[in-house]
Amino acid sequence: QAFGQALPYLGNVVISISTVFFALSTILGWAYYGEVCVTYLFKSHQKSAVLVYRLIYIAFVFIGAVAEIEIVWLIADCFNVLMALPNLIALTVLSKVVVDATKKHFENKLEIK
Repeated sequence: QAFGQALPYLGNVVISISTVFFALSTILGWAYYGEVCVTYLFKSHQKSAVLVYRLIYIAFVFIGAVAEIEIVWLIADCFNVLMALPNLIALTVLSKVVVDATKKHFENKLEIK
């Protein structure tokens, strides 16, 4: 609404076009990122794993486009939890390493000054 009020007629068009480009670049960027991760994780079955990933990705893009928004947010939240859990476990396991590295970093930083 702010763009529409500040730039009558043109503001809404700019926001609409920007949103489309943002959505498309996000879809393509995450598709590529996921494909690189699948390639790394499944080196021995790289081609078949990438094909399966692409099919699943396309299915979820379609579901995201046609499903009710509440379901889309629920799926997104579930996948964010699935991504966060391994990271939280790794942070817990590596917390001593992180604390030691942080102390060393700040000690070195104080010596430089």
